[in-house]
Amino acid sequence: MVEIIKGKTEKTDVSSALEDFFKGSKQFKGKLYIGYPILNSGGESIILDALWISQEKGIVIFDLIEVIIPKNREKHRDSLYNKLETELKQHDVLNEGRKFLVNIEVITYAPTCQQNGEYRYTAFIDTDLIKLINDLPDWDTSDDYIFNRTLSAIQSVIKIKPLIDRGYVSKKKSRGAIIKRLEETITNLDDQQEKVIIEYHDGLQRIRGLAGSGKTIVLALKAAYLHAINPDWDIVITFNTRSLKIQLQELIELFFIQKMGRKPNSERIRVIHAWGGVRSTGVYYEFCVDHDIEYLDYRNAKSFADHQKV
Repeated sequence: MVEIIKGKTEKTDVSSALEDFFKGSKQFKGKLYIGYPILNSGGESIILDALWISQEKGIVIFDLIEVIIPKNREKHRDSLYNKLETELKQHDVLNEGRKFLVNIEVITYAPTCQQNGEYRYTAFIDTDLIKLINDLPDWDTSDDYIFNRTLSAIQSVIKIKPLIDRGYVSKKKSRGAIIKRLEETITNLDDQQEKVIIEYHDGLQRIRGLAGSGKTIVLALKAAYLHAINPDWDIVITFNTRSLKIQLQELIELFFIQKMGRKPNSERIRVIHAWGGVRSTGVYYEFCVDHDIEYLDYRNAKSFADHQKV
């Protein structure tokens, strides 16, 4: 079974056809991302149409096209391949000496096109796609660690380092090694966290969790992702606990720089307190200013309420 995580995409028809393909296929496993991830290479950022990762075949990037008459997409596929390989090769754990440990392939999926010739790595119908996938070489790894680190790199959380550097650990079965492996697995998002971050909802979305469950990281990633795909939106991240401000700002900036190669636009995405005041702005304070309403801090509001009771 393939788990499907849908981001925002303009190629709705073909992405829906790809989603239906994997929903209807019982022979494939792994995760399918639609409208994700964002790659930054050579000063250019692009959002992949779709990406499938499995322990059997590795990574398959899908180049989705909706035109009627297809063209040769070989150069575009090469570009997508090179961008993803460049990004993943930055992670030392995915390399063994000079050998890159991750299988990558790019397939063009064009179910709405008229087939008017032979095109390499292009599927016009689902049987073409099944054959192309089955013909791919098996990923030469049975190591869950490599798979999880590859998945973590795609999820964009691998560069959040543990608070303690355990590079000194040498014995594989020592307590330090066990703790190190545990900390490294935490760099992967769980299924619910991932869906909250990537999936697009045109409406309210509630994020709940216990202390330490990753709500702050999820919120920061969500904000950075929305800002990346909608640069003209005005986005506000608000909070009640003042100590969260710097952490949220740093996480959003970190994720955005990783994906877009630059800092976020501080005029479009802002981290401000829920209440605020004259010295430090906030949602409530700005609402009062914009609507010409008297701003009352806690002391003044309490005094006003006490006066009303008399």
